Amino acid sequence: MAGLNFDRKLQLVKLKDHQHLSYRQTSQKTGIPKSTIHDNINQFRKEAEAFNSAINADPVERLVRTTLILAMNGKCSTRDTASTISLIWNTMVSQQTILKILNLSATVAKELNKKVDLKPVQSGLFDEVFQNSLPLLVFADSTSGVIGLKAPQDRSGDSWEGFLKDLKKLGLNPDTIVTDGGTGLLKGIKEVFGSATLVRDLFHVLQKLGKAARVMERFCYNLLGKSYEFKAKNDIAGAKDAMDKFDEAATLFDVFEKPLKEFKLSCTLAHPDSDKGYVESGDLLKIIVSIQESLYLFKEKFCRHKAIKDAWSYLKNGAQEIVAYKKTIEVLVERAFGPRYEEMVRESFCPFIEYIHRYMRAHDSVAEREFWGKKIVELRQRFRSYTVADQDEVDNAINMIWAVGLKSSKSNSFIETVNSVIRRYLNTYNSIPCWFCPIFTLFWNNRKFARGKRAKMSPKQLLSGNNQSDWVEKIIEKFPLEKLRSSIPAIPGYFNPEWDRANRKPNGHRVQILRVAG
Repeated sequence: MAGLNFDRKLQLVKLKDHQHLSYRQTSQKTGIPKSTIHDNINQFRKEAEAFNSAINADPVERLVRTTLILAMNGKCSTRDTASTISLIWNTMVSQQTILKILNLSATVAKELNKKVDLKPVQSGLFDEVFQNSLPLLVFADSTSGVIGLKAPQDRSGDSWEGFLKDLKKLGLNPDTIVTDGGTGLLKGIKEVFGSATLVRDLFHVLQKLGKAARVMERFCYNLLGKSYEFKAKNDIAGAKDAMDKFDEAATLFDVFEKPLKEFKLSCTLAHPDSDKGYVESGDLLKIIVSIQESLYLFKEKFCRHKAIKDAWSYLKNGAQEIVAYKKTIEVLVERAFGPRYEEMVRESFCPFIEYIHRYMRAHDSVAEREFWGKKIVELRQRFRSYTVADQDEVDNAINMIWAVGLKSSKSNSFIETVNSVIRRYLNTYNSIPCWFCPIFTLFWNNRKFARGKRAKMSPKQLLSGNNQSDWVEKIIEKFPLEKLRSSIPAIPGYFNPEWDRANRKPNGHRVQILRVAG
């Protein structure tokens, strides 16, 4: 999808909707895989429909709307934008004019972004994206999805401190901050949000551990391969030495692999593959110590690969937060129920809450929802056998543990999703354009999520609870259109008839911009 030019997307929609072609026929005519068309046609329709608001608008306003839509929805560079405008409007617009529109729009967007109230944010996520060694600092709220961006010259502590102070002026004062542990970021957090609880990102902890496991396994296979090489050369002593090292390294890898699997299962309140429904904080701490010891021994005896060092460091700093999270739940449960019902609550209610959470996340998979739905029914039946606790106690326990879980952000996975979207835009440019951060921030915060638990809601709407207008409309309301009137040509209110080859329109016939259903 990311590889399709905007004009190809428009052509695809016209072929599919106006000629009533099947997915296979459309694929044969365009050369686009059938699965890509099937999965993304609705999004392409929405992108094409966005141009309809520019039909009857003032010519200057029409150009501004078209440029903004191509920049964000089309992920087009200034050159591609000028080319596409020439193609669909039959009008030549210079790249300097396109750039001027984007810079003026960025000025408007910057002022609109300053009106976002970040006081409701309880847990802040922070990370960095790079474009040709230039950093882009990213903030995101895991609950609403609101983001903030800044593109300084470096990612030093001073740059992060300036970015965090800008966010603090908007009301940001999070209770918890989740980070991957960048040096500059940690320094900035200490200066600006010193009282916030710092949580190392579990996403990176598991990622580093997985990478270390692959390095260790590959090292073992290399030793085995060396043993066979020595044997082929009739070097019995060398083969025996390599085989002895392989046996020792493989044994140590096995010792590492088992607690690693247990650790992955223990990071949640419960997991269907785990022998126990709930792993206590004390047991989890023993698992972490075991993994650290295996990593240290492997590093000292066999392989000093950076991945193993990073895994040990990330585990030391990040896994402790999961232990603290579980300890918090255990203390609250003990206070509420005492030692008699403590085990019952952990083994039954914690899995119940985890299964509800997974059921809510399975938006796009009927099979997943059915699986977790069955798990929830099974646990509900188990609750009925607990005659020692009344229903009020059960409800209070569930609400209490659920509240702790909502406040405890353990992963930076949402901001990694934001980063992956940003990278698709930045791939269009050699560096980070000065207009990109303000416009993309406004675009993201006011666009509606297509699916998931936030479906049909915009991040800003989720944060403030108020209905929000379209991001393009927001810019148009404040855009200084008069500054452009003397420098742009007239923009017609219809498509270039030469471009509409899919429907074989005769030359000179006015073709209105796409009107598509849905």
